[in-house]
Amino acid sequence: MNMIYTLPTWLILQKEITDTDYVQMISIMEQNDLSRYLIDKGQFYLVKDEEKIVAFGRLFEIGTNKYELWSLRVDKHYRWHKLWLAISELLIHDKQWDNQIYLATRRTLGQYYEKLWFHIITTNIPEKLIYTRKRAQEHGIDVIIMQYE
Repeated sequence: MNMIYTLPTWLILQKEITDTDYVQMISIMEQNDLSRYLIDKGQFYLVKDEEKIVAFGRLFEIGTNKYELWSLRVDKHYRWHKLWLAISELLIHDKQWDNQIYLATRRTLGQYYEKLWFHIITTNIPEKLIYTRKRAQEHGIDVIIMQYE
């Protein structure tokens, strides 16, 4: 499958996360209330400009042959570049996953993930995502569960 979303040529995709980058990413995650659940540097891809990390995302295992696309973060000054779409697509395709990929997202963002071939599911939801949805609902957040086609 051909990639639809690409990075601008002046940004650098980094597939190997250095210790320095890792420390910066953790700091960004803490500032933005992103989960640090089961973090491993090998799960991440990040994008940098000449000065700093501008975006990152990860896939991590949530069950046997089941992965979750999670911890997507794009610096507010770079959001118009559709970096979250590019990183998501790179994580899914570049790593050549032969497994099931899921995500939990706000209902209002579902249409964007449909562009990456995710669809809403209501049955056979992995246990971890059932828990994620329940916690979101407890905080008044309308979350949907989606699966990659």
